[in-house]
Amino acid sequence: MLLLLVGLAQLLGSLFVKLRQPKVVGEVLAGIVLGPALIGRLPFASGLMEAAQHQGNILSFVYWMGLLLLMFLSGAETRQLFTREERQEVGWLAIVGTGIPFLLALVLGPWLVHPALAGPNGNRISLIIILAVGVAVTSVPVVAKIFADLKILNTRFARLVLGVAVLEDIVLWLALAVATAMAGQGAIDLRKMSYHLIITVGFFALGLTIVPRMVKRINKSRFNILARQSPVAYAIAVLLAYCVVAGALDVSLVFAAFLAGFAVVHKKRRLFAVREMVRAFRAFVARHKGETRAEVTVAEPLSENHLNALKAALKSTTKKEVALDIRIDPTILGGLIVKLGSRMVDASLKTKLNSIKLAMKEVQ
Repeated sequence: MLLLLVGLAQLLGSLFVKLRQPKVVGEVLAGIVLGPALIGRLPFASGLMEAAQHQGNILSFVYWMGLLLLMFLSGAETRQLFTREERQEVGWLAIVGTGIPFLLALVLGPWLVHPALAGPNGNRISLIIILAVGVAVTSVPVVAKIFADLKILNTRFARLVLGVAVLEDIVLWLALAVATAMAGQGAIDLRKMSYHLIITVGFFALGLTIVPRMVKRINKSRFNILARQSPVAYAIAVLLAYCVVAGALDVSLVFAAFLAGFAVVHKKRRLFAVREMVRAFRAFVARHKGETRAEVTVAEPLSENHLNALKAALKSTTKKEVALDIRIDPTILGGLIVKLGSRMVDASLKTKLNSIKLAMKEVQ
C-alpha cells in the first residue's frame, strides 16, 4: 500500500509539474484517489482498504516523519521573522488573511448552519465557531510544500506568509478549543486554556530569539563530535529534541519542527553543516560513477580550454575520470593549487614568490 501510494503521488506530482502547478497538488490528489473517498467506495477495493488499515502505524510514521522534515526544512530556509520593517505587512496579512474571513464566517454562520447540523446537543454557536476556524485556518505544511515546489521558500514573501500562518494557527487553536468545549456542554476551563496559550506563545517566542543562539553555540562547540562526524544525524537529533520538549508541553509538533529548522542555521541563514553535507554527497556520487574529485584553487576563473586541459592531465595521472571543484582565491595571485585525495600540488604564484623570498634571505 505504501509503495502504491508513493508511486501514484510521484506520478501525479510530475503530471502537475508539467501543467505548471505545484507538485503537492498532485500528491494530495493521489491520497484522495487511493483513499475511502474514491477507490474505497468501489467493491473490489475492500482488500486494499483492509491492507491500509493493517499498515496504519507504518503510514502514520511516514506521514509524521515527512511532515516534521518538511517543516524543519521550511524553518531552515526561512530568514529572520517579523523584523521591525515588516510589522505593517504582518499586520495586514493577519487582518486580511485571518481576521476578515473569520468575522465574515461568524456573521454569515447563522444563515449557513442549519439547526439539524448542530448535533445531539443542538449547540449551533460551537458549530459556527468551527466553521469560522475552518474558513480562516491555514495549512502551514501545505503552504510550505507549495513554496518549496515553486522554489520561493527562501524569499521574503514566503517568510512573511509562513510566519503569519503559524501565529494565526495559534490564535485559531484557542477558538477551536472554545468551540469544542461548548459543543460538549462542558465548562470552559479558562485557566487551562490561558495556560496552554501562554506556553505555546512562549515556546514560539523563545524558539525565535534565545534558543537559536544556544543551538548556535552548541553547533560550534569542539565537544560536539556528532555535528562534525554526522551533520545529518545531528540535525535530526535537534529536530527530535525540539519535538520531545513540544510534546511534553502539549505544543504542536509542526511548530516545534519549524523552530528546530530555524535554529539549526548558519549566521548567514544557511544550515551550519551544509558545506560538509554537500561535499560528502558529491564524494558519494563520484564513487558511484567511478570518478575522482579534485579541488582546484585558482586566482581567476579558467577558460573552457584550460579546464579541459587540466582534466586531461589529471585523468592521465589517476587513470580515472576527474570531476573538478573550482575555488576562486585571488590571494594566490596566479597559478593553481590542486588537491587530489591526500595529495596536493601547490603551483601558485604566491607560493613561488615566498620561495624566492626565502632563497634571497639565505643568500644574504
